[in-house]
Amino acid sequence: MDLYKGLKRYPLKVWELFKDFPVTKEGYYRVRDFQEKDNLVYRAARTLYLNRTCFKGMWRENSNGQFNVGYGGQDRRWVVNQDTLLSVSEFLKRAKLINSDFEEVIESCIKEDFIFLDPPYKPGAKDSNIAIMFTLNLVMIATKD
Repeated sequence: MDLYKGLKRYPLKVWELFKDFPVTKEGYYRVRDFQEKDNLVYRAARTLYLNRTCFKGMWRENSNGQFNVGYGGQDRRWVVNQDTLLSVSEFLKRAKLINSDFEEVIESCIKEDFIFLDPPYKPGAKDSNIAIMFTLNLVMIATKD
């Protein structure tokens, strides 16, 4: 959520931090291991940097809530540029970002709202069918008049 809020409010500041983050594996681990709790712009830029430079863009946290995915290289980082972030910011300025229980979000929707709900899931074939059914049910609920 910090990434979206940061891009919505401060796209140029996020870009300036993002482009100045290190390009080395060692630098990646320094950024990964340092968390700035009180600075939205830094948290947004860091999230974007970690997503673009970690292994395959995965997001995983340990039991202490710390991001712990290994380095994946710089190839995917520079797909992002200042113009892209400014465009995303313009879209986000028209969006209402909500971090809430999915039932509350669905209840507050009106016709033509777009909602994205990330269903709960667990690894394994047994649980993947549950996630698919959950997603299908949400699509059906979201498209009702």
